[in-house]
Amino acid sequence: TSSGSSMSWQHTTGSGNDRILLVSVDIARGASSTAPTTITAITYGGVSLTQVTSAVYTSTVNPQVRSYVYILVNPTSGTNTISVTFASSTYAVGGSVTYTNVNQATPILASNSTTSYGSSQSVSLTALGTYSKVLFGHLGTYRATTYSISEDSGQTNRWSQTSQQYKGVGSDKAVTSGVVATSWSTSRSVSSVAIAVLL
Repeated sequence: TSSGSSMSWQHTTGSGNDRILLVSVDIARGASSTAPTTITAITYGGVSLTQVTSAVYTSTVNPQVRSYVYILVNPTSGTNTISVTFASSTYAVGGSVTYTNVNQATPILASNSTTSYGSSQSVSLTALGTYSKVLFGHLGTYRATTYSISEDSGQTNRWSQTSQQYKGVGSDKAVTSGVVATSWSTSRSVSSVAIAVLL
């Protein structure tokens, strides 16, 4: 978590074959006519990551959230620092997960995002082909008072930053074909961005 113009954490990558690193970052801001700030740089061990997708929930009444997912193909094994720099000082959370046996030429098969204010969050996309795939889901939320996040059944949580009122979680599940979804629920209505990435 961060309340400044940058943040960093340590991430350990194993030595499995065909690795990718997914990093998610959520930026929070109170209700305003100005949207949350943006990311200007993100690295793993000094190597820049590539943005997969981003989305933003804006409101002059409710808190605001901007969320990103980034990827690094073939990240270096071992423990390295993930560093994120923002355009201006902000509240933010981030998390990361490494996957193995992922197509290095085309690691991202599809992605989608939704934004909302409420207590139920979901995002879906269409998976093609009959072979097994991984659906990574990320949720970024913000509310000024205490609340909790629950994963939908069938999802495995991979990281969670929920100690503040601006929260982020990352999870995944195995899927094959058709319309597939990842979803969560919160104990109270929150501003949110939900992102799905198909590997």
